[in-house]
Amino acid sequence: MEKKEARIRCSGCGTSYKLKIPVTDKPVSFKCKKCGKVLKLQIKSIPPAEVPASEASSQAPAPSAYEAPSPTEFETTQLPDEVDFQDAAAAALVRQATFVESHQFASAADAAGQPEEKGRRWLVLSADLIKGPFTDSEIVLMIQDREIVAGTSLRLGDRPWIQAAEIGQFRDLFGVHEPARGKPGADSLSLLDEADLESKAVDPVGPRFYQQLSSVLSYPIGRGKPIAPAIFFGIALTLSTALSLDFLVGLALNVIGWVLLYGYLAGVMKESTESPNNPPPSWNFSGAKEMGASGVRVLAVLTVYGLLPVGICLVLMIAFFLNSMLVPGYVFIALTVLVFAISMFLVPAALVILGTSHRIGVALNPSRIMAVVKRGGQPYRMLAAFSVAIGLACMTATIAAVLLTDIPGAGFVMAGIVMALVLSYAHFLWFHVLGRFSTENRLLMSQVLVAA
Repeated sequence: MEKKEARIRCSGCGTSYKLKIPVTDKPVSFKCKKCGKVLKLQIKSIPPAEVPASEASSQAPAPSAYEAPSPTEFETTQLPDEVDFQDAAAAALVRQATFVESHQFASAADAAGQPEEKGRRWLVLSADLIKGPFTDSEIVLMIQDREIVAGTSLRLGDRPWIQAAEIGQFRDLFGVHEPARGKPGADSLSLLDEADLESKAVDPVGPRFYQQLSSVLSYPIGRGKPIAPAIFFGIALTLSTALSLDFLVGLALNVIGWVLLYGYLAGVMKESTESPNNPPPSWNFSGAKEMGASGVRVLAVLTVYGLLPVGICLVLMIAFFLNSMLVPGYVFIALTVLVFAISMFLVPAALVILGTSHRIGVALNPSRIMAVVKRGGQPYRMLAAFSVAIGLACMTATIAAVLLTDIPGAGFVMAGIVMALVLSYAHFLWFHVLGRFSTENRLLMSQVLVAA
């Protein structure tokens, strides 16, 4: 069966593909590897007699890099999503839905010829929800508030979805410049593979989280909504106080309690990924089961790449000191600090993979973690440095709490308050930054997940 090369764009997430589709009167299905949406496509041969002379003359120029060859001989159509598709409906579909060029789309938007505020015409695809319609100025404000990022899909009227950074009138707001037209960028239209992962770089999307530290550091109590952090602090205070009073009982309670807390923090990360400027999400205790499942996944990642190696070093250090082996004991003190720093360098990569994929197996895959670490560049190094600082702050608070328990009377209470305050604030900052990193590096994360 004859096949014809065509370029299509997923109507769900806007991802472009270059495919060879059989020339047949029957529709073929193709599943988007990014969002999983099933697209129905069709290429039909068109007899030369059916092509009007006026159309033939208008199509005389050589085809561009985004067009399928010989447009007078073949017609490619992306069919509607209905399950009970009827071939007879194909004739009514417009050819515009087949080949979507970012530069042509942007030009069409700029040349609309209507006043900016005349009507609401933009739809926004965010977290699998379609929002809108919005005016041009409202889209600009949403970009400035980071509710829309470079990878967010927008739609103008009935046109196909396209990423915000590819639209001419919004491109400059992300700091993304229009690529040169001399050479076609075939890589951007091809399916991603391991070779792509090694060669592609992270797209710039404007200010990074470490360039906006004032908004990051004020996030836990941002916009005057301290209720969610207060609930977190109350739970952390109960757990840390129990740990101070009785280590064995407190340890069991802390495992259960932190599963719940990490489940909530997974929600903080998700909210920060979708809407970085929103305050912390409200607690939903009615969804405790789902929250617990998320918390188990997060705690598993932290245990494998953090608590387990550091815990082994601590146990050996204590054993050497108890047996009066001072030199090995001091060596393991240094080794514990080193292992802790290395774990806090790797754990963020595992957590952002977990937050993006929701698959514990992928998050624990060393090759995927190293892909994020190596290809994350400066943004990931800053994320790792931020994570190490968070970890050191939590470790310092824990040591201080141990010392505070020796204070007569109120020592246990003071120790619990110090631990709860530092751990609450630090974890809110950490998971907020993890979410923002995922948003600011969507291309990197999508490449890692495609390879997985």
